[in-house]
Amino acid sequence: VADKTSLDFDQSIPDARLAALRASSLTYTYPVHLPPGDYTVAAAVFDHHANRAGTVTLPLTVKTQNGIGLSNVLLVQRVEPLHVPADPSDPFQWDQNRVVPALTPTFPAATPPKVYFVVYPDPNVGREAHVNVEVRRDGQFVGRQFVDLPPPDATGAVHMLLAAAAQPGHYEMSVTAVQGADFVRQTIQYVIAGP
Repeated sequence: VADKTSLDFDQSIPDARLAALRASSLTYTYPVHLPPGDYTVAAAVFDHHANRAGTVTLPLTVKTQNGIGLSNVLLVQRVEPLHVPADPSDPFQWDQNRVVPALTPTFPAATPPKVYFVVYPDPNVGREAHVNVEVRRDGQFVGRQFVDLPPPDATGAVHMLLAAAAQPGHYEMSVTAVQGADFVRQTIQYVIAGP
């Protein structure tokens, strides 16, 4: 066992908020720093009142970073304001914001998604870093965007929150972080439901 955590969530919900809570999700994030290697993440959720449980096991690979680094690209459920200073060890927190990842890749047409990722420029390279974003809808190329990165924060990270294309269809978005001759790419898929 490389690390473990748990959280008790016990809260009284007023009847007026119950429907909204059921339509939403509870998201728990726990930053963990692991050396490169292959891992398995096992999670369990227990509902003591309903006497129900659910489990999931996911593979996780931590790669050695040489050159510019790029986190996974995540779809965003919402961005919440932080009322305390951001925790620099938590990649979901920055500039008094906290990103809550979406747990499903499908969005209604009225709710255009955002994507979030973190770029880690190599401080040993004398070239500025930038990001190329390429989008395909239903297999057809629909656009490309070049984004110059702002300076990294004190931890060397550049947090990026971008609006995603929102016309109905099946999307694939490729994000490529580039610094000099070095680059790294991540791809994500999502669906915008029809009206």
